[in-house]
Amino acid sequence: MSMPRTGSATVAAPKKSPLTDKAIEEALQTCGGWHTLTAAKLGYSRSYISERINANERLKKLQYEVEEEMLDKAEQALQFHILEEKNLTALIFYLKTKGRRRGYSEYQETNQSIEVARQLIEEIKRLKVENLT
Repeated sequence: MSMPRTGSATVAAPKKSPLTDKAIEEALQTCGGWHTLTAAKLGYSRSYISERINANERLKKLQYEVEEEMLDKAEQALQFHILEEKNLTALIFYLKTKGRRRGYSEYQETNQSIEVARQLIEEIKRLKVENLT
């Protein structure tokens, strides 16, 4: 085994072993589907890992499944904050996102305001027409 030279000579970095789909799968699962964390764990760039995942249907499917699992865990944590800790901010967030179909939304108020404004405009137009005749 030869020793690296010292002084002005450079020593080549050891070559990485080929990256397998299995290694990407394991890292994706460990890192919650985050490409940046997966890349750091494997020692590759985020863009390279993203390219590998996007080029492989099995990896793309796994990516989706891992993200869904993370969403499930996030929802469970949110439920804990709402039910156990009585966290008002978490409750409001939940109602604005999940309760939208029941009318819990800032945007519905805006839409109602727009509808009221439209009705007022129509009433003003009607009154102008009545006053002209």
